[in-house]
Amino acid sequence: MDNVKVVTIRSTYKIENQTLYPLELTLVDDTGHPVYSLEKIAPGQDYSLPIEAVSQNKIRIQPDRKFTVKFLFLTHLYLSIEGFGYKWCSAIRWEDLIANKSFTIKCPHNDPREAAFRFQAWVQTDVNDSVSRYVTQL
Repeated sequence: MDNVKVVTIRSTYKIENQTLYPLELTLVDDTGHPVYSLEKIAPGQDYSLPIEAVSQNKIRIQPDRKFTVKFLFLTHLYLSIEGFGYKWCSAIRWEDLIANKSFTIKCPHNDPREAAFRFQAWVQTDVNDSVSRYVTQL
C-alpha cells in the first residue's frame, strides 16, 4: 500500500470576505488588463493571492455581478441578483495596502446619481509569529 501525502502551499497574502455579499476579485497588470482568472469569494470565505502576483500586479474588487440567493419556503425559490450596478474599484497595489493599514475601497455605481459601494479594509499581521509578522493579510 502506497502512502501518499498531499501538501498544499498557499500564499499568506490573503483576501477575506467579511461582508454579507459575494465579491469578485481580479488581478490586473499596469494597463488594467486581467492577468489571472476572475475569482469569486463568498461571504465568510477567503482567497490566497498567488505569491508571484502580489508584487507584479494590482488588485481589483467589486460586488459579485451575479449571485443566487436561496429562500426556503414550501418550495425552493432562487433569486438571481445582477451585481447591484457597481463597477470595479480602482486598481490597488499591495504595497499601498500595507502602507495605509486601514482604508476605504470604493466601487462606483453605473448610475452617477447613486452612491458608491464601499468596503472598509485593513491589513492584519500576526505580531506573535516571528515568520508571519512580516507577511500581511487583507
